Amino acid sequence: TLDVPIDGGAVRTTRYTFAAFDTDDENHLQQQLRQDKIGSQLLEFAEAVEVMGGIGDGFVVGELKRALYQEPIDASNTSLRRCIVTLRCDDALVGMAIVVPQWQMRLLLVHQDHRGRRLSQVLLDEVQLRFLPPEGGALERV
Repeated sequence: TLDVPIDGGAVRTTRYTFAAFDTDDENHLQQQLRQDKIGSQLLEFAEAVEVMGGIGDGFVVGELKRALYQEPIDASNTSLRRCIVTLRCDDALVGMAIVVPQWQMRLLLVHQDHRGRRLSQVLLDEVQLRFLPPEGGALERV
């Protein structure tokens, strides 16, 4: 578990499940994800929303949230009920988030090694996120 500070100063305990996907190739990563239950669900979603951002060492959920806040997703857009939010840095895939029905989200974060290329570890955040009304902001931890 990890205590993660969120907006407003509150702290929620986040339970993490780790799985190793050791590959340099995004296509190979997708092949491995297909063998994983959650990963295979991610790959079933047809739409992808690209969120650009510089990612460094120590990239955590808070950084993903900040990136998403920069590109708010309109919850009234029903076509976004099933989509993948990806984060890329220098054309390398560094993070994904699965948007599932009922506006719950599971995060699948890909960490880079010191070379910034190898997709060396996948971090699955099991905390649910929900979308706020468009006038209320982008995302909020439940």
